[in-house]
Amino acid sequence: NNGAIASQINRRPTSDVNTDTSFPTAGDLFLETDVLLVEEGSQILVQSLNGQAGNIDIGASRIQLNDGVISAATDRNIQADADSARITLRQLDLLLLETNSAISARATGRADGGNIDINASNGVIVAPSFNNSDIIAIANQGRGGEINITVDQLFGFTVQDSPEGLDNNLTNDISAS
Repeated sequence: NNGAIASQINRRPTSDVNTDTSFPTAGDLFLETDVLLVEEGSQILVQSLNGQAGNIDIGASRIQLNDGVISAATDRNIQADADSARITLRQLDLLLLETNSAISARATGRADGGNIDINASNGVIVAPSFNNSDIIAIANQGRGGEINITVDQLFGFTVQDSPEGLDNNLTNDISAS
């Protein structure tokens, strides 16, 4: 288990790991494990829809999402030059997105952030065909909405210019805006 905080997150009846808050600033979420499973509608979430969200940082050799979500969402920046709602996935050998899964970072309004960094420099990122699994980063008016992926092999995704219309389109998409 490698000192993991969580190694399997699934809905039985429901399991979520989150730092969701209505306070001005949400905390960061750090996970270290060998294998991370997020499935059956479960999610890993940081968000503050009335303030500044924290960030998600996951170190794992394998992450598998099957109808699972890793999400970060922020509404504003309380601290100057703060980058929030960032998702960092590192040390990956395999990232597998199956059946309506998503990795999503969003900065709404004038907030900065909503970025995704995935490091699988010697690994593989895979989404089986017609699964409607997406990697999406959005910054509406602020700085951000970037996706940086370092990977040896990427299978099953289409890069899209805009996230519009990507929900329920049955394709696996990567979109940053």
